[in-house]
Amino acid sequence: MTRTPAMRRTRGFTLIELAVVIGIVALLLGGLVATLDAQNNARSAAQTEQSLQLARDAVVGFAIRHGRLPCPALENVDFLASLPPYWQTHAALGYRDGAATRVDGTGEEAMAVTSTAGSPESTVNGRCTDYVGFVPALTLGIGPTDAQGFLIDGWGSRVMYAVAGATGTNPRDFTTAGRLRTLGFASTPDLFVCNASATNKPTDCGALNPGTRVPAVVWSRGKNYAQPAAGGDETDNNDGDRFFVAHTPAPNFDDQMLWLSENVLYSRMIAASGF
Repeated sequence: MTRTPAMRRTRGFTLIELAVVIGIVALLLGGLVATLDAQNNARSAAQTEQSLQLARDAVVGFAIRHGRLPCPALENVDFLASLPPYWQTHAALGYRDGAATRVDGTGEEAMAVTSTAGSPESTVNGRCTDYVGFVPALTLGIGPTDAQGFLIDGWGSRVMYAVAGATGTNPRDFTTAGRLRTLGFASTPDLFVCNASATNKPTDCGALNPGTRVPAVVWSRGKNYAQPAAGGDETDNNDGDRFFVAHTPAPNFDDQMLWLSENVLYSRMIAASGF
């Protein structure tokens, strides 16, 4: 029987037609995946911003109550291998203030002792085990936290925290109990937040690189937490010094950062009768 043109048209798709259909479906699926990924990233960034704001507010509340800023929490030794070189060379041990209980890799602030573990004098001298570490979520009573009590960001990673430390211009003024009330604006913080990697350490951020002095900084290392050296600016946020970088996201920079202004700190303490 001879096939008519109508019968020939019902045979189905040709290979070329199938290839076109598959290509269109692939494009649609690729666009859908990209859209979902972008939405997830935006949601994680928003959750991170909320965690940073909560941490900053809790630090201010702690200062109002205790007349000092809290010390950072530190990681346990087992986890140090996954962190930048600075962290790998620092012992993550401290003591809970006012007690002989050792703090090792928990979300509590890690303070040093001047004599023995049985007679801590941390709040008297403001000695933090280290002045750069993690947000002490257990001490501040905030969340969400991981199993060890460290505050986590929208990516599930631990939120970082640095506080003004012991220097010639600031002999632990911000971490010694009551000293903020007695010194007030006479205290000079030694943390710098710059627009780009600092080029004039330890004096300032450098020429054409506006920066500001702050008493405390909280930040997230972003989605690429496991690759802290993705760019020079991210490296500056994870080398353990007193200089930090905050700017809009870029291909090699996804850190999110908030800092505590001196004026905000003092104004809130005054409003709460902290002085």
